[in-house]
Amino acid sequence: MRPSDETTAWSKARIERRATVRQTKQKGRCLFTNEACEPGQVVFVEKPLLVALPAVAPKLWECLQKLHGASALAGGMCRAVMTDVA
Repeated sequence: MRPSDETTAWSKARIERRATVRQTKQKGRCLFTNEACEPGQVVFVEKPLLVALPAVAPKLWECLQKLHGASALAGGMCRAVMTDVA
């Protein structure tokens, strides 16, 4: 798959024009758009923080699969495995 405008990571300046992180009393840190957006519209595109492939890092892949099944976005539990890969 070739990168497209929809999948290419945006520059920091472009992201900052589109969205802002602000503190609220009710919910803490929140992401706000700086312009009106339609439902389903992309707010911004970032580079991935981590890419894990089963053929390259099988231990890490296994750990991430277990975590995803138990609780999505609980990535801190794989730190020991990630240091073994690096």
